[in-house]
Amino acid sequence: MEHHQEPWEQVCALLTGGKVSPAEVFMLGMQALEAAGSLRGGRGTLKRARRIILLGAKNLEEMEQSVSVAQAAQDMLESKKDRLRPVSLKGLRTLTGKLLRDRPDLARRQVRGLDAASCREWLNGSFRTPRRFLNGRAALSAVCSHAIRRGWAERNPTAGVDIPVIKERRIAALPVQACSLLLRLAGDMHHGECLAAAGIMLFAGIRPAEVERLRWKHVCLEDKVISIPPQHSKTGGARHVSLQPALSSILKRVRRPADMPVTPANWKQKWRQVRARFSALTGRPWQADVLRHTFASYHARQFRDFSSLQMDMGHSSLSLLRTRYLNMEGISRRESAAFWQLNHNALFIGPSSSGSPEKTGTVPGIA
Repeated sequence: MEHHQEPWEQVCALLTGGKVSPAEVFMLGMQALEAAGSLRGGRGTLKRARRIILLGAKNLEEMEQSVSVAQAAQDMLESKKDRLRPVSLKGLRTLTGKLLRDRPDLARRQVRGLDAASCREWLNGSFRTPRRFLNGRAALSAVCSHAIRRGWAERNPTAGVDIPVIKERRIAALPVQACSLLLRLAGDMHHGECLAAAGIMLFAGIRPAEVERLRWKHVCLEDKVISIPPQHSKTGGARHVSLQPALSSILKRVRRPADMPVTPANWKQKWRQVRARFSALTGRPWQADVLRHTFASYHARQFRDFSSLQMDMGHSSLSLLRTRYLNMEGISRRESAAFWQLNHNALFIGPSSSGSPEKTGTVPGIA
């Protein structure tokens, strides 16, 4: 005997395709009504229940169109292969890789479903120092921004993650005698191959990574300027750095053909050896970016031209220059003048036959 379905049974069959029992449909309807009633105290309950169902269906559809954080990160890195320098791409890959390895639950999450609280928890778990946290936040933000462009998400949850306060450690400028010794070592060791790069970092404040990308065609002695192309710059913007006489004097003596790099083969190893010898002679541990800080401090003390210094340093504003780089404490006008005239005393140009710093003990007055 053929069973005659009641209208409500027909509706259930139509909605579920027969895969869900009428009792389950009833329970789902009750849950929607309860949720709607709890939100408005029972008023407009049925209308709100319909909205809950419709919005839930829309949210489910959007989630199904999204991808996991791991997939979004991989696609983001792939898209940046031709847009970032290898070193920048490597850094971004390292940060995202660490975050996803440390938090496999994050790797599996749909990028559309991320929220600020979860992002904050994940970042705190993987990056323990403020600086590392800031870098990790930037990497996760890049993944989320890429997902938005791909249509996999609608917002970037890292916008709700507070940026940590980082106390910048002021780096003291090297004394003039220490600068002279460093240049002498760069001229004596490795046949003077490191001297040009050392001079550029010290007297022009150009970043080590930017110096490593320079070729002699970027050095114009006639116009007294070093050109930093956008693809060589840390910030991605081109700039021209003025050549002071002290640096011009060095570069004229060691200039090479235009297509050759400013740094020698095996530059990192050779420069590391120069720094190690410097530290051994002075008792002064080498600090990262100390030459850039030394340049900024002596430039500010001597010329008092902060706008030109800002452009030479490649900063978008004066704030970073003032808060981190300028440390003129203990630098007198006389010392500042001596710094910019170091090329005149000829203590450091080319290998010496006697009195080499390599053969002496600790240099007095520098440690």
